[in-house]
Amino acid sequence: MSEKEKAAQGQLYNANYDPDILEERNYCKTLCFEYNQLPPTPFSERQEL
Repeated sequence: MSEKEKAAQGQLYNANYDPDILEERNYCKTLCFEYNQLPPTPFSERQEL
């Protein structure tokens, strides 16, 4: 059972070494960074992200 499957079932898991979880975490961090760097004016760009 993968760490991601354990998390989905509410079991204890270690997210620090699972490549799938690390990839998703980095993707989310990138999106958050991009969103936070946008100026407030281009509302449509914010909606796209």
